Amino acid sequence: MAVFFHPKPLVAAINGHAIAGGCVLACCADRRIMTRGGGRMGITELLVGVPFPALAFEIVRFAVPGRYLPEFTYTGATYDVDASLARGWVDELVEANALTERARAVAQEMARLSPKAFTQAKKQLRQEVSERVIWGIPVDSRVGADYRSPFSLA
Repeated sequence: MAVFFHPKPLVAAINGHAIAGGCVLACCADRRIMTRGGGRMGITELLVGVPFPALAFEIVRFAVPGRYLPEFTYTGATYDVDASLARGWVDELVEANALTERARAVAQEMARLSPKAFTQAKKQLRQEVSERVIWGIPVDSRVGADYRSPFSLA
């Protein structure tokens, strides 16, 4: 929560695998830059029978294109760097020796923006996540718990 809602620009420099919690952490960033050829990304929780905490799920929902969210969630697949870029896990690929320099350059670009304006825009972009986590309909996070739609008549 602290990372996702941090008011200042955050750039994730990914130099290897970002799987499960590592992937969620990377999704907290405002920009995600990954090295070519060196890792995989994905959320594998369902493969090992672990349900998603509400905030982690909402962070992933926020970060990736909606059309891929069911695929990412239900399959637990991990994606190589090219597929990660194509599916929206990351914003950019760079050579390994350029990762730190590129991440710093992106962070510096973002830091040139008005801090107050950036913070306000970030709050607006992420407001829906906050509302769903805080005010959303609670989902029982125990594996095997009965699912009941809040719209069910039964």
